[in-house]
Amino acid sequence: MHKTLRFPFYLPCTLRLEAVVSTQSTGRRLSPLFSSTLNLNNPFINSFARSTSRVPLKVPSLRFNTNLNYTPSFFYSTTPINTNHTRNSNKMTSEHLQKIDAYQAALMNEECILVDENDNVIGHDSKLNCHLNSNIQKGLLHRAFSVFLFNKEGKLLVQQRSPTKVTFRLNWTNTCCSHPLYYDLELEDKDQIGVKRAAQRKLGHELGIPPSQLPLDAFSCLAKVHYKAESNGKWGEHEVDYILLIQKDVDITPNPEEVADVKWLDKDELYTMIQNAKLGEGKEVGDSGEVYVTPWFKLIVTPSGGDQSLLEKWWSFLGSDLKSLQDLRVQHYV
Repeated sequence: MHKTLRFPFYLPCTLRLEAVVSTQSTGRRLSPLFSSTLNLNNPFINSFARSTSRVPLKVPSLRFNTNLNYTPSFFYSTTPINTNHTRNSNKMTSEHLQKIDAYQAALMNEECILVDENDNVIGHDSKLNCHLNSNIQKGLLHRAFSVFLFNKEGKLLVQQRSPTKVTFRLNWTNTCCSHPLYYDLELEDKDQIGVKRAAQRKLGHELGIPPSQLPLDAFSCLAKVHYKAESNGKWGEHEVDYILLIQKDVDITPNPEEVADVKWLDKDELYTMIQNAKLGEGKEVGDSGEVYVTPWFKLIVTPSGGDQSLLEKWWSFLGSDLKSLQDLRVQHYV
C-alpha cells in the first residue's frame, strides 16, 4: 500500500500502528525506526510526522485497537492552500532545542496555521518557527485559541502552566490555550468549527476532559484578539487568538506534562489573583510566592480604559444567549 500518510497532531488515543515504514523511492527506513507496535499516545510520534509529512510511504499493515475512547483518523495529504507562505523546510537545530524538555520539544513539530492581521489563512509553519522571537519580529503570525470553561456554579477553571513549557512557564492562565493545526478538520472556518475541534482535542490532551463532555455546539466563539508578547529572549507569542466560552460540569485529569495546577475561581477570586499578578516567566513553585499570569489572559480579564473587561461582560451573560455578544472582527492589541 503506497500512500502519503500524515499524523497532523498528538492523538489522545490507544491507536497502534504496526508497520515497517520506509520511503517508497529508496526503501530506506526512516528515523526513528518503527518495526513493532507503536502507541500513538506518545507525543514523540510528532518527530516521525515531521520527517515523513507528504512523503510517499510504504505501510504494510495497519491495525486499530478496538478499545478507543476517541475516534482517530489518518489524514492523507491533499492539495495545499495556494500561498507564498509555507513552512520552513529546515530541520530544527540543536541550538533551538537546547534546554527544552524532550516532551515539549517533540510537540514543536506541530504545524500551525499562518494568518495575516485579518485572520486570512496564508500558509503554515512549525510550532517552533512560530514561537521564535526572531521570526515574530519579521511578522510571522499564527492562529490560536483560548478556552474559558465555567462550571454550572459559574466558576472559571484556570490552570498553571507546567514548569517545562517553552513559553510562560508556571504562569496562571485561562482553562486551555493552544493552536488549531494545519489540516482539513481544524482549518474549517464555518461557525469556527475547526477551532472548536482543536479546543476539544487540547482540553482532552491537557486536562483529560472526555470529548463527550465537550460537544462542539456548546462552545461559543465571542472574539478574535491579535496580540504579541515576548516570553524570554528566544521565545514569544504572536497570535490571532479565538476566545471560546463553554459552561459544562466536566471530569478533569490534568496532564502533568502540560499543567502544574488547576483552580475553580469565582469572579472575586479571579480578580484578586489578577490584581497582584505579574507578567513574565513564572518562578519555581515556592521560590517567591509571586503569581504570574500570561499576557493574553491578563488582556482578556483586565478592564481597558475604565470599561468592563471582555471577560467580565461575558461572565454576566452565562446561561443566556452568548451569541448576542459575538464580535468576530479582529481586535488589535499590538
